[in-house]
Amino acid sequence: MPLTPEPGTGHVPPKTADFGPSSTDPCAASPAVAPAEGAGWAPVALPMGASAAGRPDAASPSNAAPPLRVVFLGPPNAGKGTQAAMLREKLGVPGITTGDLLRREAASGTALGLRVKGIMESGGLVDDATVDEVVREHLRQVDLRRGFLLDGYPRTRAQAETLAGILAAAGPLDAVLLIAVPEEELLRRALARGRSDDREEVVRARLRVYREETEPLIGYYRRLGLLREVDGNQPIEEVGRALLAALEAHPV
Repeated sequence: MPLTPEPGTGHVPPKTADFGPSSTDPCAASPAVAPAEGAGWAPVALPMGASAAGRPDAASPSNAAPPLRVVFLGPPNAGKGTQAAMLREKLGVPGITTGDLLRREAASGTALGLRVKGIMESGGLVDDATVDEVVREHLRQVDLRRGFLLDGYPRTRAQAETLAGILAAAGPLDAVLLIAVPEEELLRRALARGRSDDREEVVRARLRVYREETEPLIGYYRRLGLLREVDGNQPIEEVGRALLAALEAHPV
């Protein structure tokens, strides 16, 4: 599936907020169970209300904290970007969004960046193979000892398998956080924004793409024992507390 912030829009949108390494979702996607067999770890537990200031410095060998590698999953308008930014601040874990990665790569002047820039400037969709390459290059360069919160990738089973391969040397994912919201509420949220491209038929088309291409990842990650599902149809602060609780339920 080609990368698009909200399937069907045809563009990677301009950056709307700067959260350092991450931002709100620019690429718009079961009870808690034990970590994947053989993974050897689960998410790091932090007290409710813990902040980045209270998290040990991963760069210091004497205070090294176990890395926390998390993927956000959910449909367009579920609030993944908002929650990812909030968790990044709470846990002190770097945030990564594919939209930000593509914009940075396009501005880098590298051969890969020039390819991404050409696709974006032409109004085309960035293909999966190019997105895979951008994500792989970024994760190769960052200090994975600090972990990450990844929003906007993977979107297909093939990309999930690519991500597993990228992480093979550094260690597997710790959790996949699914923010579940009823479709009619997702539609209501989209239409309430009043954007010209948020017509009902367009929003329903995005949701159809999500169901067909991304929703199967729910079963895939549940079978791996990584899925943590949270009710996203509640106030933002309540969703955030539920996500923290889902991580704390499976401490290292």
